[in-house]
Amino acid sequence: MAANGGADAEKRVRLSRDRLLRGAIAVADTAGIGSLTMRSLAQELGVKPMSLYHHVTNKEEILDGIIDLVFSEIEPPAADADWRSAMRHRAISARSVLGRHPWAIPLMESRANPGPATLRYHDSVIGTLRRAGFSIGMAAHAFSLFDSYVYGFALQEASLPFDTATAPDVAESIMAQFPTGGYPYLAELTTEHVLQPGYDYGDEFEFGLDVILDSLERLLTMADGPTDRRLTERPLILAGMAVLLHHIVIDAHDLPTLARFWTQVLGWRILSEREREIVIGTAETAPVGICFMPVTDRKITKNRVHLDLTSGAEERDAEIERILALGARRVDIGQTGAESWTVLADPEGNEFCVVRPKTTLIG
Repeated sequence: MAANGGADAEKRVRLSRDRLLRGAIAVADTAGIGSLTMRSLAQELGVKPMSLYHHVTNKEEILDGIIDLVFSEIEPPAADADWRSAMRHRAISARSVLGRHPWAIPLMESRANPGPATLRYHDSVIGTLRRAGFSIGMAAHAFSLFDSYVYGFALQEASLPFDTATAPDVAESIMAQFPTGGYPYLAELTTEHVLQPGYDYGDEFEFGLDVILDSLERLLTMADGPTDRRLTERPLILAGMAVLLHHIVIDAHDLPTLARFWTQVLGWRILSEREREIVIGTAETAPVGICFMPVTDRKITKNRVHLDLTSGAEERDAEIERILALGARRVDIGQTGAESWTVLADPEGNEFCVVRPKTTLIG
């Protein structure tokens, strides 16, 4: 009996809060969060249930602790990462962590007594967005958007009736129940996408993540500075319009040269490059872009349409010099010198203006 008492005492000495919490995670990982009780945890740890109360007050304290450990598993981005890379890294890591602990998904934002890892994670995400230039309001919107996407995707992924290995068999079984000719689009997507070699539903995650990042990046570039109030406003959506402005098209002889000139002027990027069409913009999801199309005839008339560019008052002269250095030239249209705009032409003679600083379309 004395020997057994000594063994029990040794177990009690080895039991710690950290070991208790990791044991709770093991129970939840194995059988789900509903299976976690003081009794099942004591059995996992090889101790008596009452010994747990030396380290925690109740089950709620255990839930606080294990959610904090889950947050601690999300890998922080590199210290020198830009905001987009940092947010992408965190989201991918969070999805991976939740894939290991799917029971934690509905609990991640539920704790009234968050632990230090939970608080560090939230503070770090907000800090990344604020340092990038997002206003307080826009940082809150972005954080909520990321959480909703990551948690929602992880929940759906955990709920699917198949994994990567079994997806083809399950999909074919479901399709076998379709009536002939029924659900043609669902059948098409299943046949042409799900049943293709290498299909992995998880690949959809990064596609959606990049759509979110592109949209936030576009909103960020709309601002004049880190505190611009426009970042706290919703982007304009013209509901009910039959048509929306899609591309501004510029005819060109040398598509690559002219496209690269304008990407450098505007700080945009090439989105699509084909032999007879190059499209540039801030992102594929941006509301408007510039499309360059080939022509063979020489430019012989004044523009019927031109672009107006604007910048901050302090940067205007420097921006004009920068654009000239890229290959633009000044154009004389009879200015007196008192104008608030400067006329330039791109390398193929298309005229555009750099106007005085503007904060609205009519200001």
